[in-house]
Amino acid sequence: MSDYFTQILHHSRKTYLDRLNEAFQATVSMASQGGYLFSGANVTKHRKVVAETVTGFADHLMHILVKFETAYSPVDVSDFILAKRAIDTFVLEAETEYRAALRRFENKLPDGLVDQSFSEGSDAATEANLQLEGLRLEFKSRKSFRRWAIGDIQKRLWSGFLVALGALLMAIFDRVLLPIVFGQ
Repeated sequence: MSDYFTQILHHSRKTYLDRLNEAFQATVSMASQGGYLFSGANVTKHRKVVAETVTGFADHLMHILVKFETAYSPVDVSDFILAKRAIDTFVLEAETEYRAALRRFENKLPDGLVDQSFSEGSDAATEANLQLEGLRLEFKSRKSFRRWAIGDIQKRLWSGFLVALGALLMAIFDRVLLPIVFGQ
């Protein structure tokens, strides 16, 4: 887990929760102007806002994770797992905010509509987690290939050095030691 990603994650979570609350306020404002403040359409709009905000948060995290070239990335493989957990936690926080935003209208809305379970946020999170898993595997593969390539180059350089050293020793042996030993 890198400190770089942890700091960005903390800041991004706060930013997107603020955006969610602002979007809720805008939705309430539009609903009151449109005359559907106390209808199911308002609840549906709030659910859509949750799904869009979860998708935006996930897209932002994915962008941060793949922003750098793999070789120079301040992110490591464990950050992808941390991002998946953060998205799941964000969905729960978004659903809590959703219920809090609609709680003040609850007695004027159809019974049980606010507490009714909905899957828009969870569906967006599931899709984002699948994309993150694909990115994690790709990142891990690129890191592994780089590690293999560097190791292969090191082995080849060491082998080349040993061959050159052997050739040098053979030349010294042929030109210096053999004439001395055999008196030529």
